[in-house]
Formats: sequence, structure tokens, C-alpha cells
Amino acid sequence: MMKALFGFEYDDLWKAIIRPPRFEYEDEDLGCKEFVINDNFRGVRTDFELRNQRRFKIKCSFWEPRVRVCDRLPCVIYLHGNSSSRVEAVQEVQHLLPMNVCLFAFDFCACGKSEGDFISLGWYEIQDVACVVEYLRSTVNFHLL
Repeated sequence: MMKALFGFEYDDLWKAIIRPPRFEYEDEDLGCKEFVINDNFRGVRTDFELRNQRRFKIKCSFWEPRVRVCDRLPCVIYLHGNSSSRVEAVQEVQHLLPMNVCLFAFDFCACGKSEGDFISLGWYEIQDVACVVEYLRSTVNFHLL
């Protein structure tokens, strides 16, 4: 009946909302682990995993200046859009790092390379953000922006 009316099945509709196509990428799409911006500013990227409250692995990347000007630097946490990934954040590195602002990006659960099958349109994603904030506050000395 639904297919006759709208051209798609109900299952297709709800899957498109909570299980949109996963953004696929290669680690190389995140850029080099060590890089130079504007011919003189050196930066580094560190990749690792965190586990959220539901025990899903969250894939993360952290970009920072190679040499810090002080012990406590500001840090931006980049939250990618629906059906995307932390690769979105790569374009911001060239703007933030020369200002001595670090960048942290991650794949929400069920996105990119993180674990999970379904997105919840914010319901569980807030736990992913809380996990990242807790990690940054407990392991490094940053002023979160």
C-alpha cells in the first residue's frame, strides 16, 4: 500500500532516517600525522579510540601544534553532520592550529568508523559528546571552546 502511494516501503523510510548510508573514508583522508601549515607552522595528529557509556568504540582524531606556546591551549570539539564523519574537520585544521587552538574530532556512533548500527538523532549522540569532554578534561589541560 505505501509503495503504491509513495514509491517506497515503510522499512525504507525509517532506515533512511536512523540508518543513513555510512560515510566511508580511508585514514589517509584525515591528512598526514605530521604536517606543515603556511610553510612554517608544524602540527601533529593523533588517532585513537574511546568507549562511550554503551561500550561502543568511538574513533577520534586530535590535531595540535607540534610545539606548544603554553601548557594550556584552547580546544575545539568538532561535531560532524548527519551521515558524515570526522573527515569534515580536516578543513578546519589550517585555520585553528596557527592560532594555537587544538582540534578534536570523532565519528559519532553508527557514523564513519565508529561502532554502532543506528543513529538516534541526538538521543544517544549526547553520550558520545559527554565521553569526549570527560576524556579531554581528565587527560589533558585544555580550555574547551
